[in-house]
Amino acid sequence: MKKLLLLFFSIFLIGIVSALTEISSWEDLAGMNNDLSEDYILMNDLNSSDTGYNTYASPTANGGAGWLPIGNLTNNFTGTFDGDGHTISDLYINRSTIDYIGLFGYSDSGSEISNVGLINGNITGSQWVGGLVGTTYSTTINSFYDGNVTCTGSNFCGGLFGSNFGLVNNSYSLGSVVGLYRAGGLTGTNNGNGIISNSYSQSSVYATMSYIGGFSGQISGGELRNVYSTGSVSGGSSMGGLVGYHTGGSSTNCFWDTQTSGLGTSTDGTGKTTAQMKDITTFSAWDIALTKDWTDETWFIKDGIDYARLGFEASVPTISYAEGTANDNAILFSRDYIFVNVSVTIEDEDIITFYLLDSEDNPLSTDSYNDSSRDITWTSLDDGTYKYYVSVNTTESFKAQTPQRTITIYNLAERDYPLFSGEIVYTGERQDIYDVSRSTGAGIGKFFEYLKIALPVLLVGLAFFVIIIIVGMAFKNLFQKFQLKPSKEE
Repeated sequence: MKKLLLLFFSIFLIGIVSALTEISSWEDLAGMNNDLSEDYILMNDLNSSDTGYNTYASPTANGGAGWLPIGNLTNNFTGTFDGDGHTISDLYINRSTIDYIGLFGYSDSGSEISNVGLINGNITGSQWVGGLVGTTYSTTINSFYDGNVTCTGSNFCGGLFGSNFGLVNNSYSLGSVVGLYRAGGLTGTNNGNGIISNSYSQSSVYATMSYIGGFSGQISGGELRNVYSTGSVSGGSSMGGLVGYHTGGSSTNCFWDTQTSGLGTSTDGTGKTTAQMKDITTFSAWDIALTKDWTDETWFIKDGIDYARLGFEASVPTISYAEGTANDNAILFSRDYIFVNVSVTIEDEDIITFYLLDSEDNPLSTDSYNDSSRDITWTSLDDGTYKYYVSVNTTESFKAQTPQRTITIYNLAERDYPLFSGEIVYTGERQDIYDVSRSTGAGIGKFFEYLKIALPVLLVGLAFFVIIIIVGMAFKNLFQKFQLKPSKEE
């Protein structure tokens, strides 16, 4: 009993220890500095209209210095932070004499930052300055920064990171980067074993000194893999469309836009025109799909119209059948029409289309609407089996589709009993699944149902009868074989 109680107590403690600390306010977010090894999750978006913004993250917060970064060179962030798809907007930092500046100042190895976006940020620091992290050794996934980053010191200025030593995947930066030396659209430098994959920067970069790149100012180690940049690059010397200066590391399947960057050279990557950067064939080595065909690929692209985007940016609608729509394989009587109703969740709806097919999948009707229609009725239909489904598209060409359903209609009046058990029929708008054994009307359906039940019983009885006869005959023969015959003397 003691062992059992100890087991339950241990499980209880594990549950407490493993629970994520919830962040719901600016005060909660700032409080992360009190425990840099904890595991956190953001429960909602945060912006300038939320309570606590003026105290912790506004231009008047902390005597005009704005946000105090989470972690620094002495006390690193070593926990985890899951943004859970939420955004943090209007973050302001003005600490022009302080190093390691960003939402996080310094994140150490073993930490993880994921699923968070920063919007309309305005961040100024000295060196090692980035929108998300000043210097990172952590794993960063599905995150982005959209705003301004300014470095007043000499080194390490980037849209997402000032300097990266960690693993970065599925992340991007927008906005502008202004610095002096080692400035890049996504990171100022990539160092050591740092790997940045499936990421991009559209940030403009300006620096007065050197080592200036559209994606990274310098690569001194690690790898860039499946990344691109499109932002303008300008300022001093040693500039590159993708990377400004290369002293180590490697790059694989990386590209930059030679027209929007204003540069035709880079120490790493392959330069492409704007048209080529919007052509899916440029990225044939990537896990990428056209927007209209996208399911779960890492990238999607609206071919010929926009640059490649990351899968977590996709705004995919949902669609499902709604009340009044017949179930799959339904049989309807006294009908010459089919009614279909759907429920749609979508942010930027473009077109919804209803498809009707015959039993052999030949199209009979395709009806498209751009007025948020949700139902359709196909009328004057002949008896027979039909199939239908519905799709909806966003203005960005993302698509969702219902499962295909099959339905059979008869114009004749419905029977008061079905011909077979489990047959689906309709009475008005109400669907019933009839059980023949309990249905009214003693027609052929009930006869066959009784026969189906009785036949196995009759067969079992007959088999039992045959076995009794065989066993009886066997005993008779055995008895006759061993029966004593009368002697002649008697």
